[in-house]
Amino acid sequence: MTVSDSFSPLRDTGYRLDQLAAAFDRVRDPRDWKAPILAVIPVEERPLVEKAVRWFTETTPEFDPAPGATDRLVVRAAGYRLGPSGVPERARTVDGDGESAVTAIGPMTGQPARLGVRQPVPGHRGFHDPQYSQRR
Repeated sequence: MTVSDSFSPLRDTGYRLDQLAAAFDRVRDPRDWKAPILAVIPVEERPLVEKAVRWFTETTPEFDPAPGATDRLVVRAAGYRLGPSGVPERARTVDGDGESAVTAIGPMTGQPARLGVRQPVPGHRGFHDPQYSQRR
């Protein structure tokens, strides 16, 4: 077995790398591939999209029926940045208002510093910007 065979997506997922990449491109944020995933897909794409999200982000996607469409699914996943490969577990915190925040040790001060990651707040429409709410 060669090194390239040991990391074969075809062997691990049943799909070629170009198939996984095309499926992942359909659900990822076009401006930031490491961002959380929220997309609507056709039902028949679920097996491929599930493998693609796992392959590129190491997170497990959740699938729910799309409102008003029996042939579509809403796919959600934490994305690479908030998954096990993106940020060490010790750097993740949950604020008192239910917001998931990411902190890291600042290179200059050695103190925890917030990274620019925004997550939806349960029960809130849209995104909550913690920096804006702290300035009020």
